Amino acid sequence: MGLIIKIKNQVLDSEFKYYFVSIARSYLFEYSDNDIIKIINNNSYNKTDLYNIAFNIAKMLDNINSYELIKIIINDFKFYKNSIKVGNVNETIIRIDNLINYARVSSNNNETYEDFKNYLDNIINSKDDITYKDLSLGNGVKIMNIHKSKGLEFPICYFSGFYKKFNTSDIKDRIIFDKELGIITPFFKDKQEMLITKDLLKSKYNINNISEQIRLLYVALTRAKEKIIMVMPLDEEKKYTPKIVDDLIRKKYNSFLSIINSISKNIENYIYNVDINKLGLSKDYLNLINIDKLNTNSKNEIIKFDNIEIQNDLLIENHASKIVNKIISKEEKEKMEYGLYIHSLFENSDFLHSKETTVQNLVNLLNINENTKIYKEHEFIYEEDGIKYHGIIDLILIDDDIKIIDYKLKNIDDDAYKNQLRVYKSYLTKVLNKEVKTYLYSIVDNKIKEILL
Repeated sequence: MGLIIKIKNQVLDSEFKYYFVSIARSYLFEYSDNDIIKIINNNSYNKTDLYNIAFNIAKMLDNINSYELIKIIINDFKFYKNSIKVGNVNETIIRIDNLINYARVSSNNNETYEDFKNYLDNIINSKDDITYKDLSLGNGVKIMNIHKSKGLEFPICYFSGFYKKFNTSDIKDRIIFDKELGIITPFFKDKQEMLITKDLLKSKYNINNISEQIRLLYVALTRAKEKIIMVMPLDEEKKYTPKIVDDLIRKKYNSFLSIINSISKNIENYIYNVDINKLGLSKDYLNLINIDKLNTNSKNEIIKFDNIEIQNDLLIENHASKIVNKIISKEEKEKMEYGLYIHSLFENSDFLHSKETTVQNLVNLLNINENTKIYKEHEFIYEEDGIKYHGIIDLILIDDDIKIIDYKLKNIDDDAYKNQLRVYKSYLTKVLNKEVKTYLYSIVDNKIKEILL
């Protein structure tokens, strides 16, 4: 950011040189010391890839915020692709993602990119760390409250418990202190009564609390990248709601449910009524018997039973994917982690509208269009000649023909991959009864190769 701002202002001072040399020597460019010295001596910064990338971003500075700037920097300087060079890929990706989330918060607070740069400078100068948590649990569901979700994003978010009332315990004490209203206590006149200041405090507290709860709801709903699912008992009687909810209605908010109810008319096209009695939910828990209450003196009865013969021939189960039967090195482990990240990127991306360079490269190579049926991470169990195969196909495209694409980080010449694709092809041919073509895709080389089987 410092380098880009310097270039925008055309201030090529010693600090500019410090920024330039730091980035040039980093894992992003890996310029040699000799090359860097030549660039400085010849003042030929503008002839380098580093300068030109930063210069193109600098031209956009007046029209973007810090969140957009960070995303452009990460994309144009290929941070994700180069992260494989710096050790733990997963940790690096988490740091980058959290930096993006910090920038988003900064932009939401109407801070400029220079404010955000100063914030990062202060962290560096104070030698503090930007802390983060690795919440990746693989194929799992993350359960957390709204406060814990700040700064995180997920493809699908479920929300429940919206019917619970907001916490107002702070104003239920008998003696309360407020900076504006002072000390609020009960008084006695025949019986205990409260001063009018208690009612004033309640009104003030409710307005502030409702404002905070609306902001909290906004945080919750903006965690979802693709879909929001809210489960709640909406009122059956929906009233007409204007674009802006009246203040009188807002002052009566006492739960997230009441907020959603107030705009239910505006979102009725997205509301689906569910009859719990028709879901087939088991209520066996209602029939639980306390064993202590069993009548132990009841008459013993003979239990009748029949023998049932079940065929139990053993099936051989194989994995369709290539199996690694050796201890892998640190470098191999990091490459595998990066490959898993890219798989996740492809799986969660909308191919036709994604702005990720890696995804766009694949879309362009395969000529994917609006008419193409796309199936990602398709898991199957397939039995042939007494052998049961279990696998996951990275990508299936159905257009004029059927294509199977298997992602590889780099190498697509290993014969072991042919056996893997052969199982995939056999499975799909049997299921769809059509001709199937198979391909291997090298992510690093952006190269696709048809495998003839």
